[in-house]
Amino acid sequence: MIHKLATVTQKLSPNLLKIISNTAWLFADKILRMGIGLLVGVWVARYLGPKDFGIFNYAIAFTAIFNTVANLGLDSIVIRNIVRQPSCKDEVLGTAFVLKMIAQVAVMVLAIIVIVVLRPNDTLSHWLVGIIIAGMFFESFNVIEFWFQSQVQSKYAVSFKNVGFVLASCGRVLLLQMKAPLILFAWVYSAEMVLSAAGLLIAYRFKGYLLKAWRFSFRSCKELLKDSWTLILSSFVIMIYMRMDQLMLGQMIGDSAVGIYSAAVKISELWYFVPMAITNSVFPSIVK
Repeated sequence: MIHKLATVTQKLSPNLLKIISNTAWLFADKILRMGIGLLVGVWVARYLGPKDFGIFNYAIAFTAIFNTVANLGLDSIVIRNIVRQPSCKDEVLGTAFVLKMIAQVAVMVLAIIVIVVLRPNDTLSHWLVGIIIAGMFFESFNVIEFWFQSQVQSKYAVSFKNVGFVLASCGRVLLLQMKAPLILFAWVYSAEMVLSAAGLLIAYRFKGYLLKAWRFSFRSCKELLKDSWTLILSSFVIMIYMRMDQLMLGQMIGDSAVGIYSAAVKISELWYFVPMAITNSVFPSIVK
């Protein structure tokens, strides 16, 4: 009996250490982003003032709701399928990537139409939503991060993505020093997503994998959408719950109210990363 327990412990220990290490990397990533993000974010909020900061956060909240649909609830499904069938990695990643790109394009068009209907005379909001939603198109490359999560190797994705985050933060500081207009902050927001996508591509190549090996499969497409449609609905409802308050304030009271409210919300949401980091690290082992 003791021998059997020792054998099980020996098998679990490497996996447990891997999970702890992965969780530590995710914690470090969020702590870095919290520290720099809070410092630069407060600076940006003070510079823009309640009204412009409110318009900016209104556009971010608005696009986030649409972007949730574009993600298609594929995160956990893709990770699960790769863990269960490692040999189908390229097929699953390729199919998920194509699905997310198609969804992102559809959502971009829909978001621009809806913001024009909601705020027909607010040209600035139109531009902000258009620029931010265009940057979110590059979140299609997040399927690479799903691969690293399935292998409990988030440190590679974290390391390379943080380079883009630091560069974007430096860009915001530069804009503050230049006393730049609000529209340029939206461009930097989109540039951060482009840099994150580039970081993931470099990390994937660094590990010796190639995007050209990915392939689209109609069979995998049907399987992914069949499994994820309930998660799309769930994610959409959660995002409405998380962001609808900012949209309602913008429509009913004004952008200044959104700016003040958003500053408080950002502080209250700082600790959401803790359960997410643990879940992302443990999930592949649970699937196995």
